[in-house]
Amino acid sequence: LITYTIPDDDGNMEKGKRFFNWCLYVNHAEGSKHFHETMTDINNKLHPGIVPHGLVQPDLWEEQKAKAMKDLPKCTATLLEHTESRIVSKSFDMVSPCAVFFDGKLFLVGDALVTFRPNIAQSTNQAALDCRLLK
Repeated sequence: LITYTIPDDDGNMEKGKRFFNWCLYVNHAEGSKHFHETMTDINNKLHPGIVPHGLVQPDLWEEQKAKAMKDLPKCTATLLEHTESRIVSKSFDMVSPCAVFFDGKLFLVGDALVTFRPNIAQSTNQAALDCRLLK
């Protein structure tokens, strides 16, 4: 789980007015029963990447919230308990098959070359390594 604050619609970051954004990562093999259940909305539509606001199945949300309340620290679980708007999004790592383009005039590094899930915090390390290896 990662959490971070974001401003309200007016750009306000004051305590009591700002928002918390959070991502809870749960692994389901693509094509598995759990993946299909999670990516299917309340209208029984299977989404390939994102189940939008208001369409996440309530029973799946309640199940995930109950697990979080049991497994996560109380301060973190409280975020989930009070969440009103939620989406489900498929996350994955992606590696570009090529890093050099336009006869060596363009080099992809960091997130442009490899997109890591944010929870593993590797994008800066990847960019530094890519630049270091650039000769």
